[in-house]
Formats: sequence, C-alpha cells, structure tokens
Amino acid sequence: MTETVKQPPIAAQVERLVRQLLNRVETFASEEIAFCVCGEQINIVRGTDQTRRSDGIRLRYPEDVDGWCVFRCRGCGEVAEPRPK
Repeated sequence: MTETVKQPPIAAQVERLVRQLLNRVETFASEEIAFCVCGEQINIVRGTDQTRRSDGIRLRYPEDVDGWCVFRCRGCGEVAEPRPK
C-alpha cells in the first residue's frame, strides 16, 4: 500500500521560493570590471555565496540588481569568459 502525502498547491510552493529569492542578500569579497572579447562589460564577482561555479565567481552585467548569472554574452552570444582590463 502506498501512502499519499498531502502537498501544498504548486502555486503556494513557487510563491514561497520566489519570496526566499527576493529576500536574499548577496555577500561577496570583491567585484571587478571586466569585458567580453566583443567589448560587452561583464563584471566578475569574487567570493560570493550566490554561485555554483567551481571557481567561486559569479558573472553579472553592471546594471543587474536581481542576482542573475551571465552564461552567454548578450553582445556576441559566446560563452562568457570576461577578462579584466
């Protein structure tokens, strides 16, 4: 016999997760201005607790306030590997 566990509606679960994401505060050691090979500015955030990269950095656009990570450059579409200038 299988036991059924009552879960809250999916909308309530999603809303709870969204609230957690909106209320988080990122802490980091430093942020460097860097640029893609095409010239698009992509900053390097070091020592952040908001990344899953093995090198511990997070790539972000300077105007980003939501904490999104950059994976592909919006300027050229290539995988983002910015270099400090």
